Amino acid sequence: MIPLRDHHEHNGVGTGTTAAGPVAGGQSVVLPTGQRVRLARDVSGRLRLGLVADENVTWDGGLERVTVGEHVYLFPRTAKPYLGRGLDLRIFDVTALASTASTGRIPLRLTYTSSRVPNVPGLHVTSARAGAADGYLTARTARVFGAALAARYRADAATGFRTVGGLFGGARVTADLPGTHTVTPMFPMRTLVLRVLDFSGKPAGEQLVTYLNMDEAARSTGFILTQDGEVRLSVPVGVYGFTVWVEDVDRAGNLRRTGLALRTDVRVTSQPQVVVLDARMARNALTVRTPRPSVPLLAASSLTLADADGVAPLGVEEGVEPDSTGRLPQVLTPSLPDARVGTLASNGYWLARGTRTHGPAYEYTLTFPAAGIPARQNHVVHATDLATTAVRVVPEQGATSGELIRWPVEPGPDQPDSFGVLHRLPGRWLASVNTGRRLAWQDDVEEELPGEVGFVDLEEPARVLRPGSVRSVSWGLPVVLSWPVQVPRDTPSWLPAVCLACRGDQELVLGLNAAAEGPDAHYYDLPEIETGSPVHARLQADGHTLADQQDSTVIAVSVPTRATWFRYLLDVDRSMQVMSRSTRIHTDLRFRSAAGLGVPLARGVDCPLTTPTGCRVLPVPQLAVALPVNARGELPSGTSTVRVVLGHVQGAARIPFTSWRLEVRRAGRAWHDVALAPAGRDGVLTGVLATTTGDAGSTWDVRVSATDAAGGQITQIATAAFVVGRR
Repeated sequence: MIPLRDHHEHNGVGTGTTAAGPVAGGQSVVLPTGQRVRLARDVSGRLRLGLVADENVTWDGGLERVTVGEHVYLFPRTAKPYLGRGLDLRIFDVTALASTASTGRIPLRLTYTSSRVPNVPGLHVTSARAGAADGYLTARTARVFGAALAARYRADAATGFRTVGGLFGGARVTADLPGTHTVTPMFPMRTLVLRVLDFSGKPAGEQLVTYLNMDEAARSTGFILTQDGEVRLSVPVGVYGFTVWVEDVDRAGNLRRTGLALRTDVRVTSQPQVVVLDARMARNALTVRTPRPSVPLLAASSLTLADADGVAPLGVEEGVEPDSTGRLPQVLTPSLPDARVGTLASNGYWLARGTRTHGPAYEYTLTFPAAGIPARQNHVVHATDLATTAVRVVPEQGATSGELIRWPVEPGPDQPDSFGVLHRLPGRWLASVNTGRRLAWQDDVEEELPGEVGFVDLEEPARVLRPGSVRSVSWGLPVVLSWPVQVPRDTPSWLPAVCLACRGDQELVLGLNAAAEGPDAHYYDLPEIETGSPVHARLQADGHTLADQQDSTVIAVSVPTRATWFRYLLDVDRSMQVMSRSTRIHTDLRFRSAAGLGVPLARGVDCPLTTPTGCRVLPVPQLAVALPVNARGELPSGTSTVRVVLGHVQGAARIPFTSWRLEVRRAGRAWHDVALAPAGRDGVLTGVLATTTGDAGSTWDVRVSATDAAGGQITQIATAAFVVGRR
């Protein structure tokens, strides 16, 4: 095996690398308070968060996100008063929580002074000793923990948070998670006095202040908690940026407004030096008017600071939901140009649901990126600014609700978070986003299964959408197969496009999306689980095994320069997950390749090999099978037209196919052929698949194969590819 140049590792399932698709697919992470988050990286390595809507848990009116280097902390606003006063912020470190997500447990540790283990709602204690105990939360019991915390928040709000403390019997809840190392100061240090003032100019109580050395982030970057609106902080000399979100809460615990207090270009040279962060500088409220009537579901404002080299960004975000009366709290920001040292960028985010009572349901996902923080935060969006997608979701068996999460994809070191609107499934609705010259969108569909079975995650590569455009997209269609990774034509130009089906003179790389609906369509996220990897990939050359692995579909190896017959075998086991369709996928690819043969890579597509000279596209065959299923993903009994599309990976030479075959079988029975005939377009075949009313409710397998004129072959088998319903 050889390493790939500038290639981010997969998580062992080979969901694929496209120009904007997550390198390791997405990963679902449950917070200790019960909310679920989708964590992903794009091919540039940037972290992104998608906040998943859930019928059983809310964000209690708002949330805050802090990104410090590679660590992302995300917590509901009901946790904020207790950070450092019973709750360790690290229990909300999403990146650390992801390391234990496959276990289904959130490991926590208690420390206490009482003689007995305090009762922490939802926590299952596994061991205890003098003054300390270990335990864990699950997705279900995390909701119990979150509900108890929210109840305590409301009780403390009634006293103006004068009685904060003594949380859960005086216990301190910390994270039993991978930690970070301690940094030893290597620069002259100075002590600052940080003072945070609320909207009335008084000390703002307990607040979370973030800071960044704008000269060089590696010198000093992090966060610190104030007490009674003040804290001392020792940092190396240099130019700094400071941020803090200050909230105004009524006695019922409802958020009235939240404001960003911000200082950039603070030059630290002497001590003692006082830095004041005043919430009263935040005067500009985020508002949005949409073309059709709508009600906001969430408003958020994010800020990113980066040092002079543009690395190690510091990101903060505050999001608010309507309160119990339906009123949306104000999100206030100051007006500030770009920083003199380093960079300052901001983004407003708006999610709204349509209120029209007739016609299809509709929603808006809108983002407003800017350099610095503009004074004007009241946005009027016109229909001509929007791109609309007519969404159809064919749900996985048992899924009754789901959402479309639309990720804004922009240049820059930090990406804004994204959120979704929950819909009943099967479902159809219209989803609109705003467009821009440097703005693209990646769509994900999340389907929630009953109980604690899990979630189904479908992803689509990022696309630049044209203003005024309307497109129709169906999600969850059979037949799901493994597909060579490729780059859509409307991929953003600022994201790197990587070839995973190419070779140089003495190296070759080949990788597939483990489970997908098409070459540039939707691919399923298959996170690795405790029982093992769901993929097994092998590569042979003239009958000799070059690679045999279970950690990724992507194989990169040294190969001979002479003409060689290669065979790539991939087995994907989705039965270990929650899938009911295409539970197992087998792929057998055969092709001939030699150094210097094949089509050179297209301009703008990167060759990830260590020696990319002479990189050319492999002549790998691919195919797709399409069935006319109903809203539940079932093939109606009787006769149905099936379509098979033959071709080769993106950028490869077009080689005609000389033979093909489609076979189906009811589970446990013999295979039988479905006759195929060319349908007029090159590589498109159609046939008639016949079932009877007696087949209703049965599961069927599909096997399809083809051979091209150069001798290249493809065979794919999908177990439980579709279900026959009633006509």
